[in-house]
Order: sequence, then structure tokens, then C-alpha cells
Amino acid sequence: MLDAKGRILGVSRNTQETTDAYSKRIDTAMDEATARFSRMRDSIAATGQAAYDTVTSGGQAAYESVAAGGQAAYETAAAGGRAAVDSLRSGVDSLKSGVAAGSGAVMSSVSATSEAARAAGGNAIAMFQQNPLLMGALGITVGAVIGLALPSTRQEDEVLGPYRDQARERLR
Repeated sequence: MLDAKGRILGVSRNTQETTDAYSKRIDTAMDEATARFSRMRDSIAATGQAAYDTVTSGGQAAYESVAAGGQAAYETAAAGGRAAVDSLRSGVDSLKSGVAAGSGAVMSSVSATSEAARAAGGNAIAMFQQNPLLMGALGITVGAVIGLALPSTRQEDEVLGPYRDQARERLR
């Protein structure tokens, strides 16, 4: 069992080494790999939070622009929606870069087998599965921004028009 763990972690047993010493070196390598995975998970979570914050603030700015009314407000909301989508894309790119950098560091230091590579991918997937609210919040926010960027319909104007007018008056 120790030899299998050692191979996965890239730790080879010295000829004169005791089983306890070899086991301690394997435990140390495992602790280091676990710490790297934790840092990678934290980096992914921080990048996701930054993307969420960017989209949320962009969505809030778009909402306030639409509430101000008129064609100018529509154009501002559309630009804000595009900027929010661009910011989200940038955040996703940053997230991908963070995952790639973290994976590269782990792979080079642990010299993992294909089984260990699948485990690293599984850890990233598990992080997303453990944080479904973050993914849901991002989806809802992006949907709201896109919805705000679209022109209103006649039925929306009939139903929500008085509320829009009240919001305009409050903002003046």
C-alpha cells in the first residue's frame, strides 16, 4: 500500500530507509499535495466570487439606468449588459487560467499518474458541485442583465409603466 501511494505522489523508497521513515515522507508529500489542492480551490473560489461581484455591480448599474427611462437609459443598459457579459467572460477566463496554473503546479510537483490527473479534475468538479448557489447566482445575474438590455414590450409597458414612472419621479 505504501509503495502504491509513494508512486502516485512521486516518492521513491531509499534502499536503507525504514518503513516508518518512508511512511513519514509519504505523509509529508500527501500534506503538501493537499495544501496545493486547497490553495487551488481557494483561488478558484476567489476568482468565482470576483466574477460574481463584477456581474452583480454591472447588473445594478444596468437596473438603475433602465429605471431612469427613455432611449438614453435603454442604450446605457444595453452597454452595461454588454460590459457585464464581457466582465463575466473575463472572470471565466481568469478562472480557467487559475485552474490551469494550479493544475500545472500540482502536476509538476507531484508527477502524478493519469489516475491522479483524473482526481485533480474531479476536485475541480466537486468544488463546483459543492457551491451550486454561486453558479446559480451567476446565472440569475447574467439573465437579469440580459433581460434589462432587451427593449420592453407593450404588455410590460401597460403593466409596469406606472411603477416605472414612479421610479423616475423619485430619481429626479
